[in-house]
Amino acid sequence: MVFLAYLRERFPPGPYALLVASFYGAGAAFAHRVCRGTPTWWLAPVILLVFFHLRVFDEHKDYEKDKISHPERLLSRGVVTLRMLKTWGAVAIAAELVLAAMGGRDVFLWWAAVFAFTLAMRFEFGVGRWLNQHILAYAITHNPVVALLAVFTWASTYGRWDDRYNWFIWLASTTSLAFEIARKTRLPAEEVPGVESYSSVHGRERAGTLVYALLAVSAVLTVGALTSFTRDWRFAVPVLAGVLIGRFLTRAGMPQKKVELAASLAMLLDFGSLWAGAAFA
Repeated sequence: MVFLAYLRERFPPGPYALLVASFYGAGAAFAHRVCRGTPTWWLAPVILLVFFHLRVFDEHKDYEKDKISHPERLLSRGVVTLRMLKTWGAVAIAAELVLAAMGGRDVFLWWAAVFAFTLAMRFEFGVGRWLNQHILAYAITHNPVVALLAVFTWASTYGRWDDRYNWFIWLASTTSLAFEIARKTRLPAEEVPGVESYSSVHGRERAGTLVYALLAVSAVLTVGALTSFTRDWRFAVPVLAGVLIGRFLTRAGMPQKKVELAASLAMLLDFGSLWAGAAFA
């Protein structure tokens, strides 16, 4: 089936499901601990669907460039068309809307805020020409969608607001930014002609250092979240492991796949530590 082939190529279900499960699990467990909320797992697929419709938006936005730089992709070869993607994206958004509406007023309003921001992202906030000339600014301006998803996660637990939840919002934001930069941090031999990366613009060493710095900040934020409700330092051990792995795999000679692996593992360890601490400390 064409749709499944597209998912395998551009939106692999396994990794994305793991990402969403760890994101929602950590945020909802933390909200349960500090906000007295209750995780509502049937709302977690909304986050997965948001990531999918963001992928569809990106495919439309980058179509002309990707035809040249990635001619091997299903979309570039015409196996998948923009019209098909538009239909699949519309179905995803409709499913998000229905699920969010079933969650009640506050859940729906925070989903609406997320959706509105993704629309602004689709049209690059009306300053796409400038943003496309400043790759780091592009990533930073698009990153707040993760913070909005973190607040949506809180709303889905129906807990009272507690300022300690800001630890998770910042943690999710910084670790996702690290992952985004890691995806496009390459060795010179890995660079794709005509496609900017953080390493081609800022240099491989500086890009790798930025990824590691963000992973370190994410670790500090995770520890801050943990210490906001417990003094049991055992739950911070995986966080330290993520920092050490990040330092090793983001070094100047490491290929793109290992830099991305560093960001992925550190993210999962941070989320997992917070989830476990909130559930068992």
